[in-house]
Amino acid sequence: MRLTRLLLVGGLTAALALPAGSASATPDRAWVRADRTALFSLTAVAQGDLPGHEGNWHTVVLSVSGDDGIAGVVTDWTCAEGVEPNYQDAEDAWVCAVESRAVLDDLVDALGVSELVVRVNRPTRNLLIHGEVLATDAEGVASAQRVHLLAHAYGPLTRTVTDTGPTRVVVEERSRTRVRGRVLGLRLHRLGFAVDTSTLVAVSTYVRKP
Repeated sequence: MRLTRLLLVGGLTAALALPAGSASATPDRAWVRADRTALFSLTAVAQGDLPGHEGNWHTVVLSVSGDDGIAGVVTDWTCAEGVEPNYQDAEDAWVCAVESRAVLDDLVDALGVSELVVRVNRPTRNLLIHGEVLATDAEGVASAQRVHLLAHAYGPLTRTVTDTGPTRVVVEERSRTRVRGRVLGLRLHRLGFAVDTSTLVAVSTYVRKP
């Protein structure tokens, strides 16, 4: 399974569809917040040996897309000398051999509630991703695995407010995002990983008071 380019770093903002119309005011007492979700993605690449992992290249692709939940792929590759895995080329054949692969998806309990906590603070500077996800290997065997990431955005805040009748959508974004933590036991801020991140986006939906 391959992630589409929508899940790759830089694709989140373009994927966000806002209602028609606009407003310059920020939410006030006439509005009640009904929902707040986050959009964020990262890619992480490491070359060389990793304990417990085969191959000489290792990649992590992870995307949080608001109510659509989490998606991702963790892959170990064996590449010829001088060759890097083309893991972002969704439509092309792989140039390296896949040694192991885990596709990540939401894990829910008996009531359909996600086992993963995704929380973005106000004013859209810190994002916490913590809990268990469903990891399915190349043989189709699924298991619960842990993800714990903390992203911090250093860039200036931009805000877009859009009104459509009784609904207001506020989109806040910050660039220059750094991330620390683990995905399936891989500590991304160590072990030689080079990490690229998207902007941190928070989408808040408000409804007008009766």
